[in-house]
Amino acid sequence: MSVITIPKALRDKLGDEGTDAFIKVISEAGLDTRRDLATKDDIAKVRDEIAIIRGELLLLKWMMGILIAGVVSLVMKAFFM
Repeated sequence: MSVITIPKALRDKLGDEGTDAFIKVISEAGLDTRRDLATKDDIAKVRDEIAIIRGELLLLKWMMGILIAGVVSLVMKAFFM
């Protein structure tokens, strides 16, 4: 656990009880932010999901290319034959 130092001017203004309460609030806020950080497992899961999406996008690109090639061939057949 890290040590929180409060400047003397602020300690004088807050008093002992106010300083203790302020330190408690800062400590609790720090614990909440640590829980929200991504872990290595979270990052690995996201990378796996992105890899799946990339595979699906590659498949869609090929399907779109084949569809466009089919339409172009039908248009060429209609106008040039």
